Amino acid sequence: MTVSLSVLSASAANVNLNSNSTSINTLSTKNIPQTVSTSKTTTSAAKATVSTTKVKTIKVLIYSGRGSINSCVSGVINGLHYSNSKNLVPGYKFSCGTTRTINSKTLAGYNVLVMPGGTSGLNYIKNVNGNAIKKFVSSSHGYVGICAGAYSGSKYVKGLYYGWGLAPHVYSHHISHEGNLLVKTSTSLPSLLGASKTLTLAHYNGPAMYTRGGNTVTFAYYVDNKTGHKGLKAIVGDYYGSGRTVLSGPHPELQPTNTSLLAKMVLWSAHVNKVQQIFAVSSVSPSNGAVNVAANKKITVKYTESVKLANSTINLKTSTGTSVPLTTSVSGSTITLSHPLLSIGVKYILSIASGTVVSSSGKTLNSYSSSFTVSPLTTDQMKEGIGRVQAFLTKNNRLPNYVSFGTMQIPIATFKEIIAAYGLKI
Repeated sequence: MTVSLSVLSASAANVNLNSNSTSINTLSTKNIPQTVSTSKTTTSAAKATVSTTKVKTIKVLIYSGRGSINSCVSGVINGLHYSNSKNLVPGYKFSCGTTRTINSKTLAGYNVLVMPGGTSGLNYIKNVNGNAIKKFVSSSHGYVGICAGAYSGSKYVKGLYYGWGLAPHVYSHHISHEGNLLVKTSTSLPSLLGASKTLTLAHYNGPAMYTRGGNTVTFAYYVDNKTGHKGLKAIVGDYYGSGRTVLSGPHPELQPTNTSLLAKMVLWSAHVNKVQQIFAVSSVSPSNGAVNVAANKKITVKYTESVKLANSTINLKTSTGTSVPLTTSVSGSTITLSHPLLSIGVKYILSIASGTVVSSSGKTLNSYSSSFTVSPLTTDQMKEGIGRVQAFLTKNNRLPNYVSFGTMQIPIATFKEIIAAYGLKI
């Protein structure tokens, strides 16, 4: 077996311009709606009437070129696709395209540009056509910058460099932190975000932001001090010409995903201020289809409203039908499921029966299911990987970003979760 360490940084503010993006996983977009659709509803028993509700499609272009991280690109596509399939923002659908180059031609026909997480915000500034983006946004279009895209879209990264200024009143602190953290959504956008909630989001060195002047809109702020900047803005909106910009330090598209938040960030940048608040699953962790999951990782299912359990019809089974005992707890809008240590390399299926979960307003949901696969690493492989990580740490005074086992590339945060399940650590 060939083993290697990858030193690719998912950091946004790093200034290493020689890094190349590495593919973590790819996702086809062929099933994502590309046109405006309509839905027909039949009502009345004696005399049926038909009403047609138009669904507006937001056309989203995602940069996938030099410096972008493939898992961030596919995470955005997957998140918007999930929003479509679960109707998380009624009245709106997303169609997605990707591009490796940015110019007026590639931007034509789209409503929103997403600059995803990448190797560095400065890398984007030096290698992407910022003038084309400025013209696009100023002419009433949207920009969503996540992590690297947030640094590059801000006015100034303190002590380092000037950004494109697509959020002309937003300034960034360069942050060094990798792992999950807590943010709290703002009460300034209740018609779009709903009630204020505390969320757990992934974070890979994204900015902590503050504003000077202007009419900026706070989506969320940091409520723990893992960034060293508790209380500063985690996600913020600003105006550029006739367009709108949303910058996000955390990654709502990565595990633990929050696809509802991602969808609403894109909508606001497309000049949508209000959506119907529905009762639905907003995210599940591990995400549906996830691989390399730690054997002891708790399962969390988050909803768009506070919930309670009407019964206990929640099952976790192997793909061959073997049941796993679960301990269930409910807090606010989140159901947490604990379980014994799962088997190496095995696929598990979570199922929640219809009527099991009831919202605070008395609504129920149809059945729900998702699946994930536990990491296939053996104990010997884990120990060998730990040895390579420690050697890298000794030489470079920092952890690598990935640990590779043949063609399998595991982010360091995920690797630490995997080994911790067996009492191992770096």
